[in-house]
This record gives sequence, C-alpha cells and structure tokens, in this order.
Amino acid sequence: MPDLLTTDEAAVYLRLSERKLYELVANAAVPCTKLTGKWLFPKAALERWLAAGLLTPTLALAPTRPSIHRLARLGRGPEGDRGLQDQRAGIVLPQCQCTGGVMLARLAVTLAAATISMPAVASEPVLLHAAGSLRTALTEVAGAFEAASGQRVQAKYGPSGTLKDEIARGAQAEVFASANMEHPQALATAGKSGPVVLFARNRLCALARPGLAVEPATLLDRMLDANVKLGTSTPRADPSGDYAWEVFRKADRLRPGAFVVLEEKALRLTGGPNAPSAPPGRTIYGALVADGKADIFLTYCTSAREAQTQNSSQQIVPLPVELAVGADYGLTVLNGSSPQAYAFAIFILSIDGQRVLAKHGFAAPALPQ
Repeated sequence: MPDLLTTDEAAVYLRLSERKLYELVANAAVPCTKLTGKWLFPKAALERWLAAGLLTPTLALAPTRPSIHRLARLGRGPEGDRGLQDQRAGIVLPQCQCTGGVMLARLAVTLAAATISMPAVASEPVLLHAAGSLRTALTEVAGAFEAASGQRVQAKYGPSGTLKDEIARGAQAEVFASANMEHPQALATAGKSGPVVLFARNRLCALARPGLAVEPATLLDRMLDANVKLGTSTPRADPSGDYAWEVFRKADRLRPGAFVVLEEKALRLTGGPNAPSAPPGRTIYGALVADGKADIFLTYCTSAREAQTQNSSQQIVPLPVELAVGADYGLTVLNGSSPQAYAFAIFILSIDGQRVLAKHGFAAPALPQ
C-alpha cells in the first residue's frame, strides 16, 4: 500500500498551513486523491512534485481543472464528429482529482516513481516531440513555460506517426504531444510512457484555392470532381491523413463508391518521408494550394486558419455535419523523463497553457466551461 498522508500530515510535510493546502487542493495543483471522503496525499508523489518545482505561484493558483470523467466526456463529443478519435478516457497527469479513489492514488505514485530527483531547473532542456499542427501554439506555450520557470524546451515537430515510430526505436524524447490518442497510447501500451491525457481538440476543414466555387453543401461534389485536385496528408504517418480517410468513409455511406474514387484521387502531399518543407513564414498547406498542387486540401481547421491568415484569398470550408471529423490530441510523458518534463506537461494542461491553445483555435478541454 502506498504511503498516503492525511491532510494534516501533508501540511506538515510541505510546511504549509492546512488552509493553504486546501487552496492547492481546490485548484488541482497538488498530487492527491479522495478516498472514503478524505483527501489523501501520496508521499512519493509529493516528493517528486517538490523536486520538480511545482509549488509555484503560477501552478498553485491555477483555476480548478476538470475531473478525469469530465475530460473524457469533452473528448467524446457528438458521435458524428468522432472519426478515428480514441474512445479511451483521457487521464490527467499527476495532480489532484476527486474521483477514482485508489486508482488515482496508484496513478500518482506510478508517475512519481517514473521521475528522478533533480534540481528545480535542469541544465538540459525538456525534449518535446509534437505534431506539426501544434508548432505555433506549443512554441508559444513553451515560451511562457520558459519565462515562468527558467527551464528550456527543445522541440521537434512533425507527423505524429513518424515521431511515434522514432520514439519507439529509441529517439530521445520526454514529452510527446500527438494529433491523435492512438500514437501516444501505443507507447503507453508498450511500456515506454505513462498515462495519456486528452489536452486539445481540433476538427478537419477544407482549405480551397481562391475562385473555386465550393461551400459545405457542395464540398463532396467538388472533392469527387475529376478536375479538382484533392490534397491530403499521408495516412498512418500523419493523423491528418487518417482523419481525411475517415471523411472518405463517411462520404461512401452517403454515396456508395465514393471511398474508392476519393482514395484513388487523393494526393498524399504531406506527412510522408519525401514531403516538402514549408517555406519560411508559411504553412505547408497554404503553400501547396497557392502553388497549384491542390485545389482542395483536407487539413486541420487550425492549420487552414493559419494558411488563410497568410493568404486571405484562400477559402476555409467547414465540413458538413455528415462528413465532420474531429481530432483528439493526446499527451504523454516518456518513462525516465526529468521532473521538468512532467512540469512542462502539467503546464500545457494548466489554465495558461490551455488559453494559448484556445487562442490558436484548438478546443481546450481543461479550460473551465
């Protein structure tokens, strides 16, 4: 049985007043769990929490985050908008939750055991591997984290499937932020990482070239048109491609035979090993549409919005309800990572990190509703 401290024992251990400790509990800023109506604090988790420097004003005063079950509900969304989204409930990295009892206590201890005691600020940067669609948002989140903690973050962005394979083969990484839940869950199932948490949501949109007559009601007609070049990312390597294929499957239910046509004509322009790089200051999707490589590109709505910001004449076409596909983004921390990596992961889930994601067009499930 883990060494669980009562509220008064934890207050003494942390050298805090019980009032201050309850404040941290209310704001989901300290590792704890509720069992038979009482708050309990895994001592090992508190030790790692202190070592990671998480007792800071920014995190201690963060507004209350949703419970695990609330995060899971937010992750599901309407059935018609699920697509390939993973049905497994998201789990929050070690912080206070009032549900789950013994299981949450075990979770906190498990995560704590995966860390090692280090100074609050390490000389080595936190190693982040993240989906390319997160580049702009997480660059800002990392900057805010660095400003608040003094801890550097070194990021590598790319297709989530490719990054997952690199990590599975031994690439150095600590925090993995994927554009789906499947890839981080694969690492967790293989025993290479801790729990997976839902930290952002996105949707698929169509980015269309200027002058193309298209709207939600006619989008499928344009996609099926032999004279319209349809761009996608590469399935399996990039979740954006997987989500596009889910759109094709939905289209087939509306018009039998549509899947075969769309799969055959889809131009897998991004996400593959030989995919072009984005020109400086431009998104790859907007650049490909501008260069005439695609008339319609199925991509994330956040990416389409960014492309339109760079080229206002490009069109963003929402997918009609019957074709709509949503994307759940999953976060996990690799085994053996530094406490600073856990601190950064928690910062992404904090009110400050979630606000940045929302600012860039993502649905941020940990923001108060």
